[in-house]
Amino acid sequence: DQRRYTETDAAEQTEIARLRETSGGRPILLNIGRLVGYKGQGYLVEAIRDLDVTLWFAGTGPLQTELEQQVTRLGLSDRVRFWGGVDDRQLAALLKASDVFVLPSITPNEAFGIVQIEAMACSKPIICTDLPSGVPWVNQHGTTGLVVKPNDVAALRAGILQLTENPDLARQMGVQGRQRAAVEFTEDRMIDRYWELFQRLRPRA
Repeated sequence: DQRRYTETDAAEQTEIARLRETSGGRPILLNIGRLVGYKGQGYLVEAIRDLDVTLWFAGTGPLQTELEQQVTRLGLSDRVRFWGGVDDRQLAALLKASDVFVLPSITPNEAFGIVQIEAMACSKPIICTDLPSGVPWVNQHGTTGLVVKPNDVAALRAGILQLTENPDLARQMGVQGRQRAAVEFTEDRMIDRYWELFQRLRPRA
């Protein structure tokens, strides 16, 4: 059900504006997920080392202290924020306030990335990694975002630059992502597909 991401009331609009103000006018990158090794968040921190962007992490996990230390060591404390665990409403507000959603996972433990669909429903372009899983099928390279090599800081950085320095391209990919989410990944579409499958599998008399 994508309504949480496609609909915005007045109170949420106010919260989105407040969140954007905290970035100091910089493009906002967002990552959502557990702070664990296979998510590749350390590569993302390294990738923004010399970029004029803001990075938000929404989620908790065993690597939080290590990531916070990395942020401090690289002098990025004023541009990286750890939001911790957030509820559904705050999650939607963070997505809507961000400019680019980044999923830098490094192993096929990241099998699909439902968070990509949530970002697409919010019209956000996506940067994900080219894993042997469903991740690069959800986010289509050149259409809804960019797919870059995993375990590659330079590739991640180049993708971030491409989208943050070309806002029209980022906006177009965001629109196309929302269209893809509406066509392929709604609750109603899933139900229809299961029904079609059951009809094909039904024994014939």
